[in-house]
Amino acid sequence: MLVPLALLGETGHLLLDQLNDVAAHHFFHIVFPLAAFVVFGGFVVHDIHLRGWPAFSWRLHATPSSNHPPPGRLSEPVNR
Repeated sequence: MLVPLALLGETGHLLLDQLNDVAAHHFFHIVFPLAAFVVFGGFVVHDIHLRGWPAFSWRLHATPSSNHPPPGRLSEPVNR
């Protein structure tokens, strides 16, 4: 599906170059990325519909560093 869309876009791009239509050429550079975004969004919606909302299978756990004290604690008392 992506290859025909890419070929269609490039064909339109070359056609506008040969017609020397500057406004239409610039319009193409606005519309083509928007169309690509819509196609990508469709793939994402389809994937979520099939597999459900994505979730991480791993978790990050903070480990205390030997160089820095844990947040909220001071390693040395503060003299005022």
